[in-house]
Order: sequence, then structure tokens, then C-alpha cells
Amino acid sequence: MEELKLNAEYPRHEVIHIEAPNLLRLTLNPAPRKLQILCQKLKYLKLKPDLKLMHLHVEAPSLIFVRLYRIWSLEEFARTLFNVTAVTIVVSDTCLSGLLPKFLKQYEAVVEGFPIFHKLHKLEIKMFFAEKCSLNIVFGLLRCTPNLHSLVLTEYKKQAGGGDFDEWESSSRINEPLELLERVSVNIKSERIRSAFLKTLSQRVLVWDRVVVTY
Repeated sequence: MEELKLNAEYPRHEVIHIEAPNLLRLTLNPAPRKLQILCQKLKYLKLKPDLKLMHLHVEAPSLIFVRLYRIWSLEEFARTLFNVTAVTIVVSDTCLSGLLPKFLKQYEAVVEGFPIFHKLHKLEIKMFFAEKCSLNIVFGLLRCTPNLHSLVLTEYKKQAGGGDFDEWESSSRINEPLELLERVSVNIKSERIRSAFLKTLSQRVLVWDRVVVTY
């Protein structure tokens, strides 16, 4: 078996073990609350938990593409993704449309704990943009991806009110420059948010005229 897609109900308190030596693609929608994956040849992994992951252990040394949802559940998992070349992160919790400052700060803290992904070439981020710290999460992720070639930033849902980005300054650490960046796609409705993002991104791009920007 090379591909497995599961859409099932799992025992609430039991650890679900998935061990398949020839598995290449794995999709769990929803993912169980407690999960262990041992797949030596796994290259593609998609996890969409309905609830917070309580336990997650992954041994997949061949993994090169990951699609993550609800990143505050996956801080420990992120530490195992050293060989990944492409990641899609969706920050889509419905709570983001309510208590935005509180929950966005929690996301920001999770991202600050991520390791450096030296092999990551393509990053796609889908999230709700309505507060200043939304962009801090983005730049926190970019801190972890010094060898990025392609960046796609997409608004997850239409803005209700639009945050005040006029005085926004990034609170995230901006370390190594993005020397290999070639393509940036900013799919965000608000011109103010796009401008704030590109202005701060330019601080990390040394050769800006070689980067193709679309929006």
C-alpha cells in the first residue's frame, strides 16, 4: 500500500498507530487526538485535527511535503520536519474571528519555538488577517526558512473589519536574509496589509528586483 486516506472516528483515549513500510502518502481528516506514525518511505502527510492533538510522534525520514492545520497543536511535531521541502500551514480556527489578540499571540508563541528548516523551498500560509500580530506570525515563520524560493500568502476568509496596520512594526526577529527567494504571491484583499507585508519583507530580500511579486 502506497496511499492511505482515513476519515474515521477514533477512540478518544487510545493512541492510533500507523506503521506501513511502503506508504508514500497519508491523509488523516480528521486526525485522532493521539497519533503515532512510523513510515520510513512516507513523502506526503496531511493532518487536519478536529480537536487539539494530545500526543503526536512521527518517524518519517523521507518526508518532503507536509500540510498542517492548527499549528499551535504541532509545535513538537515541527521539530521533526528537517527534510521537508514544501509546507502548507492553515491557521483556520474559528476562534480567530472572535478573541483575536489572545489567540493570535498563542500562535505567535508557537512559531517562535519552531526550528530552522534549511531544506524548505516552498511555503504557503493561509490565515485570517485582522490584527497586527497576524503578520508577526508570518515573519516568525520566515525566520525559520532561510533558503525559501517561493512564498504564497493567502487570506483564509474575508475580513470583517480590517485591522489597523498604519503603525504596524514587526515584533518578530528578522535574522538571515532571504537570498534565494524568487516568487511571492500575496492573495490579500486589503492594500494596507499587503503594503505592510511587502515593506517588511523587503528588509530580508537583498536582490528585490529578481523577485516576481503577484497579488
